[in-house]
Amino acid sequence: LTFSNEQGNLPTCGTDKYCIWQFNFREFDLDSDIFAVDSIELLKQSGIDLAKNTQDGIDSKRFAELLMSSGIVLNENVHWVTFHSGYDFGYLLKLLTCQNLP
Repeated sequence: LTFSNEQGNLPTCGTDKYCIWQFNFREFDLDSDIFAVDSIELLKQSGIDLAKNTQDGIDSKRFAELLMSSGIVLNENVHWVTFHSGYDFGYLLKLLTCQNLP
């Protein structure tokens, strides 16, 4: 996730560098979750260790609880800007509803 203000300025979190957040969930399963093959290949080439995430990744249910209570979701003043994010939003919807998608 990357946040910005209305002018598009990114946060620096008290440093001279921009802040973004990447979340790696332990429950993502290549055998049962739907995904874009090219996206998984890109993640692997970028150094994401999916097997390690299974052990050390974030608990998705806890993440969903915190995200829902943060005020980011269901907020008319928050706008989501994405790029090729169909699967990402599908997975996010699955997390937030605690339901498997059809």
